Amino acid sequence: MLLRYDGRTLVLFNRSQENINIRNLVFVQQTEEGEVEFEVTEWGERGTGNLRVMRPGECYQAWSISWVDLPASEPPADICVVRQGFIQTPRAFWIGLPDATFEVRRGAHVLAVCPTAEEDIEIELRCVVDVRP
Repeated sequence: MLLRYDGRTLVLFNRSQENINIRNLVFVQQTEEGEVEFEVTEWGERGTGNLRVMRPGECYQAWSISWVDLPASEPPADICVVRQGFIQTPRAFWIGLPDATFEVRRGAHVLAVCPTAEEDIEIELRCVVDVRP
């Protein structure tokens, strides 16, 4: 799985040739105020896709509350064959101070540690997450 993101939006993209199960993934950023946590199931509540069977080329998108709307054609969502879900969230776990990180977790297992993007900056970052069991 590939995360493509900037200081506005994040796209979770299945770049493999296989279906993947993302149902139990959680994104967590540690901040001075505490944890910022986002569960993938929040996309399932508003999306049309199956979180247990995310097909190749499909994606989910989140964007911060600083932006009213982001078109599906705007990078990084331009890679999506189908955008199965999108959500605007005040818990923008991928945005943080320079040198901050966020984790992608499945239960107690940390699958990836990714650098955060600076707020409102349109410089794209990428993070690869191995979701294989």
